[in-house]
Amino acid sequence: MAGNGQNEHDSHEVEHRLIELQYVLQQYENQYNYISDELSSAQSTLKGIEAAQSAAQKAMQGSFSGRNLLINIGGGLFASAKANDLNALLISIGAGILVEVPPGTAYALLGKRRGIAEQNVSKLSEERKRIEHEIYNISFMIQQLTNGQNV
Repeated sequence: MAGNGQNEHDSHEVEHRLIELQYVLQQYENQYNYISDELSSAQSTLKGIEAAQSAAQKAMQGSFSGRNLLINIGGGLFASAKANDLNALLISIGAGILVEVPPGTAYALLGKRRGIAEQNVSKLSEERKRIEHEIYNISFMIQQLTNGQNV
């Protein structure tokens, strides 16, 4: 009879461990989803910076001068405009503040932002891979527990 009590005790320990691992797995899955969303956002930011940097480079080359441009004025609304003076561009420095700078300076500043965005994408990708590995390990332990093997 003592053996039966031991089996019951082992069964409770396995159930408890299984519940703990499922909780930890859920936490990692939540982190994974959050990191994935952040990674998508960082990648979108990087694409936006690249597009702005390309536009700044075209402005430096004078390829916009005298041309009709389509300007995004927000909310999916665009306006047609004629480019007269591209000796200065406006660049956001945060908090809704814009600073007038020459196209070359705008290009350089966007280059710095691009470097930071690339680092963020890289760090988020590494973190996502680490979390994927943890999810795999915990899933494996859960599988072993449900198959009757002690972990």
